[in-house]
Amino acid sequence: MKKYFAIIAVVLLTSVGVMIFYDKPTQIPKSKQNQQNAQITHIVVEKSKRILSLYAKDEVIKTYPIALGESYRT
Repeated sequence: MKKYFAIIAVVLLTSVGVMIFYDKPTQIPKSKQNQQNAQITHIVVEKSKRILSLYAKDEVIKTYPIALGESYRT
């Protein structure tokens, strides 16, 4: 009976903890908000560095690593 009560207590406490943790609204920093609202003006792919960059005017908004495939050779 004590094991049963202990298991129920652990499950309930874990559930309450998860609900409290996920209930908080996430705050996006202003710099991130500006990046999300920015219109992409051009995309640059640097094959030697294996990076794709998104630009809004002259500002880099986001960079992504890329793969070039098996047949690509530098």
